[in-house]
Amino acid sequence: MFDLDKDGKISYKDFSKAIGGEIHPSETLYFRQAKLKDNEKSRSNCIDVHCCQAAVGTSKYCSLHELIYQDEMKKIFKKILYKAGDKKWNEFKFEVRKIASPEDNFHVVGLDDFEFILEKVLNFKLTSEEEDLFINTSGKVINDTQVVDINYINNIKINQ
Repeated sequence: MFDLDKDGKISYKDFSKAIGGEIHPSETLYFRQAKLKDNEKSRSNCIDVHCCQAAVGTSKYCSLHELIYQDEMKKIFKKILYKAGDKKWNEFKFEVRKIASPEDNFHVVGLDDFEFILEKVLNFKLTSEEEDLFINTSGKVINDTQVVDINYINNIKINQ
């Protein structure tokens, strides 16, 4: 994942290319420590155990951990795709899109519905750790219902 030049070693260059600018501190963090504004006081921190950075937007993670855990979630769904095959995977995506919320441009489905279709079509059940990861990377609560953003599963392909 991080060894981009495939030389068996992860160099700083490989790591920074894989992660992007997230590992470089911005000047504003260190040089502009003025009094916090009201909206900054209400920000939450990243939920990763060893991180104290601010979570980004509605995410529960900072931008670096958001990238890392989304990549982990994609690996889980690629594993499911490999086991299911293209035909079953496309059937799964079709069934999920049928129940997706039109109010959110068909990118959001209820978690319970998503898991039901995952088990019905692909005969796969998320572990509690996978479910937590899925909720924390692409989930939110709308009208007291846990929903997940399914946008990125539409782009997962075997050859990625």
